[in-house]
Amino acid sequence: MAANALGRLFGRKMPESPALTEALAKLRLVSEQQPELGELAATNAALLQTMYAHELPLPHVDLDAAHARYKLEGGVPLLRGETLTFDQAALRRQFERLCRVMTGRGNTFAADLELAARSGRFPVGELADEVITGDPRRVAASAAELNLDAGLAATLLRFTLFPVMVQLAATIKPLLQTEAWRKGFCPLCGSWPSLGEYRGLELTRFLRCGLCATEWPIDRLLCPFCDNRLHQDLVNLVVEGEEQKQRAVTCSRCHGYIKQLSTLVPIPPAQLLVADLATLHLDLAALQRNFEPPR
Repeated sequence: MAANALGRLFGRKMPESPALTEALAKLRLVSEQQPELGELAATNAALLQTMYAHELPLPHVDLDAAHARYKLEGGVPLLRGETLTFDQAALRRQFERLCRVMTGRGNTFAADLELAARSGRFPVGELADEVITGDPRRVAASAAELNLDAGLAATLLRFTLFPVMVQLAATIKPLLQTEAWRKGFCPLCGSWPSLGEYRGLELTRFLRCGLCATEWPIDRLLCPFCDNRLHQDLVNLVVEGEEQKQRAVTCSRCHGYIKQLSTLVPIPPAQLLVADLATLHLDLAALQRNFEPPR
């Protein structure tokens, strides 16, 4: 009983899972094939190991099939408006761990961010609630008000939430009827996709959530951020020789873009973070042309 209580208090230390082992192996491969990403790959490996080293308590959600169907048909993500009881202390401690990883990797802003979280000036638990209720910009705004690195704060909060949100998504997945959903944001948590997949021999297009890794099908000719369907506005940025493997699909109407990868099967959640890093050159190509990811 005492051991269980301590596990709930500090987060249970987890053995390295096969999913994490495979993700770390993919990161090593990225480092070998793209030496210029070696330092970033090492940092991402350290973050992934910390993210999956402790099992955080899973919040409870009270949803039934009828209510889930009603929300999806109305264009409302399943978790939007629902009460999630995150263990705020556990989230804060995990956020602080990730800050220490970044400090150890030489990031000079992470120590101030950790101190702000520990003192309560940067309220990690409350801001996690803001992300789920549909106001992720509040995270960056709160960091900016404290003269902290807003981009780092938003990234580390997303990494803090990612494993627990993936687990939560798995428990809710039976209620997720994606045939009733053709929007660009996640049908489960409402976050934007981190990337998309052209999957299988038919190249069916899927989007993958950047917060909970949920997948959902979407029309091939569609900007997920502004619903633009004009083919002349949707232009692919590709690298010679990679045209069939990966591309950044840009939209000249909203100036957004999303990376699309060709794959036979869904990318495992932990490897989504690896795929995002491995395609950094597509981000740079899009940004150089004044396209931006959604905020």
